[in-house]
Amino acid sequence: MNNRLSVGGTFCDLEKAFECVNHGILVDKLQFYGIRGKFLALIQSYLRGRNQNVLIDKFKVYDVFSRWKRVTCGVLHGSIMGPMLFFIYINDFPMITDSDSKVVFFADNTITIKTSPNQEGLKLH
Repeated sequence: MNNRLSVGGTFCDLEKAFECVNHGILVDKLQFYGIRGKFLALIQSYLRGRNQNVLIDKFKVYDVFSRWKRVTCGVLHGSIMGPMLFFIYINDFPMITDSDSKVVFFADNTITIKTSPNQEGLKLH
């Protein structure tokens, strides 16, 4: 605004983004970035073989849980590795935006900001 430019922004809050990470695509990207061998095997073991269930109801005497189900995609929210792996998964997003746009990531939120001398220049191509 100080430079008398128009500013446009697109704000995306990806719903259940961490749960949607495809393990196969993530592993391919890790290999593309040079992660191989024992470290790749460690990450693959972190992704594989997980199961989850959900607390359905809590009674005074006992809790009622859903059945266990194998987790086939996604990364863990409350871990240190989860957000890092999610960022690796989405880090090529800026390559498909306008070259004059700035992309900002924060957890599962993405903001695309574009400036132009006039509002006509804010249109996406």
